Amino acid sequence: MSSRRKFLQGAALGGSLLGLAPVSVLASMDRADDPDLSFDRFGALIGSNFALLDDDDCLCQLRLVRLRPIAIDDRVEQFQLFFEQSSSGRFSERSYRLQHASLGRISLFLQPISDAGQSWACRSDLCLLR
Repeated sequence: MSSRRKFLQGAALGGSLLGLAPVSVLASMDRADDPDLSFDRFGALIGSNFALLDDDDCLCQLRLVRLRPIAIDDRVEQFQLFFEQSSSGRFSERSYRLQHASLGRISLFLQPISDAGQSWACRSDLCLLR
């Protein structure tokens, strides 16, 4: 009976220690390295270019053309980013890494929304909890 009790106590202690490991890793992360992805931050970047990356190769340049607020209050920022691409290359709907001069590398899920002549457009929906 005592060996079963020791086993259960050890398993419970080991499980709780494993459960704490990710918390301690997250607690030690330097939040200063996280880019500011707020509505106001992207608003200041309208007209700037983002390099769309595949591995480390640049597939094309996307220009941020507008933002559309959906819900912005003390608890949440929900908005859409709209990009244009002037080249003819196309890509599918999925997550991509983008490189920006002031934001650095970020990942966004991009959705194609139009193909009007020589310009191609996509959007990304963001919802940030405060």
